Amino acid sequence: MVDLAQLRKDLKDTASRVSLTEDTKKYVISNDFLLEQDQKLQRVSDVIGIIDKPALMNFPMKHSLAYVEENYTPGMEKEAFEELLEDSKKASGEYRDESADYGNRVHAWVQKLSESYLSSDVFTWTHSQCAPDMVPAQEAWLDWLEHPHIESLEFELLATEQPIYWTGEDVAFAGTADCIVWSHAEDCCYILDYKSGGYDDKRWTPYREQALQLAAYALGLQYSIGIETEQIKAMIVKLPSKLFDSKEGRFETKYRILNDLGYHQDILLHTYALRQWGSYTKKWLPKNKHKPVLGGQNVRQSSIGSRR
Repeated sequence: MVDLAQLRKDLKDTASRVSLTEDTKKYVISNDFLLEQDQKLQRVSDVIGIIDKPALMNFPMKHSLAYVEENYTPGMEKEAFEELLEDSKKASGEYRDESADYGNRVHAWVQKLSESYLSSDVFTWTHSQCAPDMVPAQEAWLDWLEHPHIESLEFELLATEQPIYWTGEDVAFAGTADCIVWSHAEDCCYILDYKSGGYDDKRWTPYREQALQLAAYALGLQYSIGIETEQIKAMIVKLPSKLFDSKEGRFETKYRILNDLGYHQDILLHTYALRQWGSYTKKWLPKNKHKPVLGGQNVRQSSIGSRR
């Protein structure tokens, strides 16, 4: 039987050891006897940043094409068409920035809702305190908490904006999980991460790199709190995007639970190694410095077994 009071204390103790550098590019870990004092760790987002993100890469092109389609007039002069193309690029960039700002505001507001619940066991934030464009996100989050399947899991909120970190042989990183909850029905810990990006309808599916993000948080929870992998699950919760039109009705909140957490953690560690390889400065022998290597001397051995 897990002592939830002790678990909350462990989460708070972990949070007290973690801070961000002044430029927010790295995390700083203090008072962990396994690490150097004030040791700086990479952000999880930087570790998985080496992975291609097709959805984000295709977004500017899709938005630009939509802008051109909407504003194109048959028979346009070449000069006018070239101006339209330039305007489409600007419109795409502006929408990208607006979407990012909206996503940050949704994240901050849902965090306030959760903190309110955590401190008083009731949601004290009302629609009167909510900005008009945040109402769909607020309704979606509260509706989701009352979803029959979610209620059956008997979630108990333990922490919001929880800093966690992990360190192993040649591997170390840190990040911040949106929510940590305990499922009394499954007797396990859930890591929740909410996102507002992507489609708002049934086409939505989490971006592939988000699986590694959750896998990293799970490793951090293992290291920081001492919970075993078997007692950790992770979930993405989809909230309405900037494009959602509340006139169409209430947003139907969606969620996906990460499958095979251990597999994704293995891939994450390989991703970390790939990122380290990217900055490895001895990929090539110096020019005109080749010397025959006898007996395998001075050869870095692969950690991957040979295939026969």
